[in-house]
Amino acid sequence: MDEKEARQRKIQARLDKYNAAIEELRAKAAMAGARARRKYVDQVQELQIRRDAMKLALLELSQAGSHSWTLFRQEMGEGFGRVKNAMEAARAELRGQHKCS
Repeated sequence: MDEKEARQRKIQARLDKYNAAIEELRAKAAMAGARARRKYVDQVQELQIRRDAMKLALLELSQAGSHSWTLFRQEMGEGFGRVKNAMEAARAELRGQHKCS
């Protein structure tokens, strides 16, 4: 397996993990009060948009040449960081909301 293929598998595994986290946030948001629920629904939607952008990037990777591959690696690293930070913030807020309920 070459580096590009290994990277594709790693990205897909992360996307699967993010999908599970989004579902977890949806479930927790459903249990929150109405005011908090709207806030968390908005956060989940934002995460889905970012996740979908990563899916598109993965598709582009599968079609990328060597120069594009180098640029792609840099962009995906930044993209995963943004999605991870957003998910962690949403989880932290849900934990805080749960404690206050």
